[in-house]
Amino acid sequence: MEQYRLVDLNQYIRRAVALNFPEPVWISCELAQVNTARGHVYLELVEKEEGGDQIIAQASAVLWNKQVRLLKRKLGQTYTALLCEGMSVLIQVEIDFHERYGFKYIIQDIDPTYTIGKLELKRQAILAALQKEGLLAKNKSIPIPDVIQRVAIISSESAAGFQDFIHQINHNPYDFAISCKLFSASVQGTQAESDILNRLKQIGKRKEQYDVVAIIRGGGARLDLAAFDSIQIAKAIANFEIPVFAGIGHETDETILDKVVAYPLKTPTAVAEFILYHNAKFEGYMDRILHRIQSEVQHQIDHVSDWIFRIKTDLWREGNHQLKQQEELLLVAEKQIPIWTQLLLSEQKHAIRHMKKLNTLLDYQNTLNRGYSMTTQKGIPLRFLEEVDKTEELVTYLLNGVIRSKIKNDK
Repeated sequence: MEQYRLVDLNQYIRRAVALNFPEPVWISCELAQVNTARGHVYLELVEKEEGGDQIIAQASAVLWNKQVRLLKRKLGQTYTALLCEGMSVLIQVEIDFHERYGFKYIIQDIDPTYTIGKLELKRQAILAALQKEGLLAKNKSIPIPDVIQRVAIISSESAAGFQDFIHQINHNPYDFAISCKLFSASVQGTQAESDILNRLKQIGKRKEQYDVVAIIRGGGARLDLAAFDSIQIAKAIANFEIPVFAGIGHETDETILDKVVAYPLKTPTAVAEFILYHNAKFEGYMDRILHRIQSEVQHQIDHVSDWIFRIKTDLWREGNHQLKQQEELLLVAEKQIPIWTQLLLSEQKHAIRHMKKLNTLLDYQNTLNRGYSMTTQKGIPLRFLEEVDKTEELVTYLLNGVIRSKIKNDK
C-alpha cells in the first residue's frame, strides 16, 4: 500500500494550487461571519442552495490590515456596509494553502456593484410581493391630522440626522410646539431590522399618543440602506395604524421603505420641514377662515348699521310727520274746543231741564194732587199684593193726610 507523509501531501496540494491559480480569482458568496482583530478582518464564506438556507460550500477568508486600509480609501462608506453578515458579495481572492494551517482565501478586492445588483433583484421581488398583497398604498390611505403635534421618532440618538430633525423642529420660525418622542434603534447594519420592528411594536401599543411616526437617519452609502429593504419592516409599516414618514438620508436611491410609508422624504430635515409646512398650511387656512369670518361680521355690522341708520332716519321723518299732524290737530282742537264746549253745555242744560220736568211729573205730591194715593210699609211703596207683610202696619198717603192701618183679616 502506497503511503504519503502528511507534509508531503500538503506540499503537493500547495504546489497544485499555486500552479492552477497563479492569479487572484473572483468568487461570489455570502458572508456568514465577520470578525475584526488587530486591524485584520476574518470572515466565514458560505454558499447556500438556490432558494433555500442549506449551506453547500464553506471556506475561511481574511482581509489583512494593509488591504483593509486600501479598500476603505477606495470604497469609502460602502466598505462598512459591504462587510456585514448575510451580505452577498463578489470578492477577489488569492487562494492560499499552507501545510500547517490549510486553505485560506486572502481577499484582495470587493466589487460593490455585484452586491447592489443582488439587492436590487431582491428588492424588485419584494416590491412585487407587496404589490400583490395590496400593501404599497395602505399606509398612504391613512389621513394625516390637520395639525401634527405629537411625533414618535425611530432613529439612533447619536445620528446626525436625528439632531438635525430636532433642531429644525425646536427652532421653527412659526413657534409651533411639537412634542417629539425618540424610540432609539439602530438604523443600519444587521441589528437595524429587529430594532425597527421592535420600536414599531412599542409605538403601536400606544398609537393614540402619537399623530405620526418618523423613521430618520443621516446620510450614508447605498448599501447602508439595506435594512430599509426588509419585507418584514415593509409589512409592519403598511399595516401600521398611523401615518409613517421616512427621511433616511438619501437623495437618489429609493428603498422599499419609501414605497410603503405615507410620505417618503429625502432627509430628516425634509421630514421636519414637511411637518412644519403642513401645520403652517393649516394655520394659514385658519387665518383665511378667520379673515373671512371677520369680513363677514364686519359686513353684517355695516349692513345692520345701515339698517339702523335707515330706521332712525325713517323714525325721525315719521316722528316729525306725526308731530306736525298732532300739532295741526291741536290747533284745530284749540279752535273747536270753545264751540264743542258751548254745544255740550247747551245739551247738558237741555237735559237738566228735561230731567227737572220728569222729576216734577214723577213727584209723589203731584201724583196725590191728581187724585191718587200711595201705600207704604216700613217706608217702602207697595206695588203688588205679594209684597205686603201682614204683621206690619200699612201707611197710606192722601192729598190732605195719612191713614195708618193693620190687616185683621186678609180674606
